[in-house]
Amino acid sequence: SLVVRTTSFGATREEDRKARRKPKPPEPGEAPRSDYRYLDRLQNMLNGPGFIDDKVAHLWLVDAATGSARRLTDGPTSDDGAAWSPDGTRIAFSASRGRDHDLDWQFDIFAVEVATGAVTRVTDGRGCVFFAPTWLPDGQTLAVLGHRYPRGGGSRNDIWLFAADGSEAHPGGGRNLSGRHDLMFGSGMGSDVVPSEEPRLRVTPDGRHLLGTAPVRGSYELWRIAVADGALERLTDDRHYLSGWEAVALPDGGLRVAAIRSA
Repeated sequence: SLVVRTTSFGATREEDRKARRKPKPPEPGEAPRSDYRYLDRLQNMLNGPGFIDDKVAHLWLVDAATGSARRLTDGPTSDDGAAWSPDGTRIAFSASRGRDHDLDWQFDIFAVEVATGAVTRVTDGRGCVFFAPTWLPDGQTLAVLGHRYPRGGGSRNDIWLFAADGSEAHPGGGRNLSGRHDLMFGSGMGSDVVPSEEPRLRVTPDGRHLLGTAPVRGSYELWRIAVADGALERLTDDRHYLSGWEAVALPDGGLRVAAIRSA
């Protein structure tokens, strides 16, 4: 199966149209339909995407052979950063599911059971911002980006480790792996020339290190951090911006990274 993030209300276009209670498009020669909107949410529009009040994205499972689809998550807010567990039984994602989700900039990591749809909260749930989950090979730990500075949209991100079963979903839970280093992983660069990709973490096949990008002295570099003790190693060194990258495991147990580089 594939996990797909979509704003559709149904598995087909017809089901989506009926669920939204939208009339069929006018036939040629008919008068155009009214385009009014009734807005009952503060978070109703974003620069770029436009209106988002009726475009809440959830996770669906799609059968790669038949194309049949089943919605896995639900709720009034969008789900992002879907990541399969190593055994394929769970999917981790980031979402804002607090009571005042239109007022608070708060995101937590969740894990959903593929078979049942049961959702477990992995992180605090109190004024934190965590995103970009990545599973460690043991299937018991999630590496995430984020911070615990309530409502601080400009706060510094670090690399954190949390138990995937939700046992550390409380204030003080989890382990800050990169906090002692003067780096902000997952930060970006504003540019109209070079579009940046979403922040991410990648784990080495042996589970001993995590890879991530962070800026230093005006350049944007790739780093490797040890899961055991947070020891840090710089993997690239130049005056450049790595706006996108991905890591692929090799048959010999190594890892190869491809990156988009702007000098």
